[in-house]
Amino acid sequence: MSSTLSPPPKLLERQFTPIQGSGKYGLVSYPFNKNTSIPDEEPELILIFGWMGARVPHIQKYTELYNKLYPSATQIVVRSYEDFLYTNSTQF
Repeated sequence: MSSTLSPPPKLLERQFTPIQGSGKYGLVSYPFNKNTSIPDEEPELILIFGWMGARVPHIQKYTELYNKLYPSATQIVVRSYEDFLYTNSTQF
């Protein structure tokens, strides 16, 4: 499974890329038009935490909903895997 969210052409309007140094755990998507001013009532950043081993198509459902609600916000997806929870802390 790829660590990037590759959008099916008709579903997603954003492309997610890995966050440098986060391995398979972090993805980021910036709004297409960064120069657009964000209304005060809208968030600038949306954090989405995936559940244990969530597959990309399942996470995409949530990211796209937030994209429709807040198209000017940056989105960060934090994915979780079983190997992270059962890893010795000295390995980091």
